[in-house]
Amino acid sequence: MRADYCYVDTTKGLHQAAQQLAHADTFYIDTEFELSSGGKLCLIQISDGQQIYLIDALRLSAMDPFIEAITGEGVQWVLHSGKKDLELLRAKFRLERVPNIFDTQAAWGLLNAECTISLAYLNFTVLGRRTPKEHQASPWNMRPLPEPQLQYAASDVQTLPLLYTALGEMLERQNKRHLVHEVSRELCLGAEPEKPSAQVPVSLADFRNAWELDYGSQAALQFLIDWWNTTPQHARPFGMKPYMLFQIARRMPESGQELARIKGVPGRWARQDGDRLTGRLIRASYEAKESQFPPIEPQPYFTFEELQLEAFLAAMKYAVCRVTSMAPDVCFPPALMQRLKQRLLNTPDIRAAVVELQGWRQTWLAGPYLDFCNRWEPFDRGIALLAAQSQAADAEGSLADSLLVDDVLDDAVLRDDVLDGTAGDDHVLGGTLESDNGSQLRAGR
Repeated sequence: MRADYCYVDTTKGLHQAAQQLAHADTFYIDTEFELSSGGKLCLIQISDGQQIYLIDALRLSAMDPFIEAITGEGVQWVLHSGKKDLELLRAKFRLERVPNIFDTQAAWGLLNAECTISLAYLNFTVLGRRTPKEHQASPWNMRPLPEPQLQYAASDVQTLPLLYTALGEMLERQNKRHLVHEVSRELCLGAEPEKPSAQVPVSLADFRNAWELDYGSQAALQFLIDWWNTTPQHARPFGMKPYMLFQIARRMPESGQELARIKGVPGRWARQDGDRLTGRLIRASYEAKESQFPPIEPQPYFTFEELQLEAFLAAMKYAVCRVTSMAPDVCFPPALMQRLKQRLLNTPDIRAAVVELQGWRQTWLAGPYLDFCNRWEPFDRGIALLAAQSQAADAEGSLADSLLVDDVLDDAVLRDDVLDGTAGDDHVLGGTLESDNGSQLRAGR
């Protein structure tokens, strides 16, 4: 379907476009840019739902009236996968504040398991339209742009009003319409930056191979740890990572020159200040007493408890996303999954991690999360019982005679009623995960 558009490459044309757009409060926007030029903005496609304008961003620099028209109070921008578009527009327009965002990719992610999808796929899935994408990789910094390329650029915003209406109606039916601006902002602009946390001190537990060191090298490593923690960050060797402390303790260099030969140690710093550090290092090792530094037991590389945690997180993510009919990328971005994992490593109560679900997630995800915890407990208990029985079986494989697997796991099924939305609404807080059968990640009854 041919798209009618107005090509704008003069200041006069830009002022006319701004006047026509000033009445609208919803704008459908896309951009074309050249990644090879460091992400240079070349073309801005914008529509008020009636008229499409193609703004030549290479030929036009002064855009104040246009910017005022599309960034006023109560304005909304509709884009598809708008993260890069917004990055370029904010830089071009020098925007401190971005209007409300309706990202069609985010809207789709609130409705089902998919989120990172193409505009062509969404046009076909929602509107039943096949839209050609043969000019997607065309050069956009050449002038003049050929007509087929301009048609392609215009077609990208031509379907956005239809998608906006259709997706809005679908979101309304699931009572999710009010979420789209917040989720779009998360996906396109990222979460609000966290305040820098205090520097976490390095400890002996951070070096998993410390068990390889004898007591003298342990003393040297402890000296290096204390030196690192008491040295202000700006005064530490530039570019050196904490894990190098172990390599230094294991090598035990006796001079700055020897220290500089260790890969990963900044050579210039080592040659300037290394003699003093290595002298104190040798002294710490020499004065160490074996009774002060007993042998360290090696830590396992991976445990069933860690596998259990990974299994819980993966199953929980699937269950919660299925219950809410939302995409994992929307519900559980990587930073949130990392916070959940860290909290579960620090507490045996899986329910406690619900506090990480904040904002809209507290309203939509906390209940299904706690429901899943209720159903995880019998399943996890059954696995632990099965493991205990298996370990008790004799070496000749009498497990089949001594254990009926179906009986053990009869109450250990993650029933699908929690996944089809028929689970109860009552959520029990509290409980412990410790038990006598060895299972640690557990929601107590």
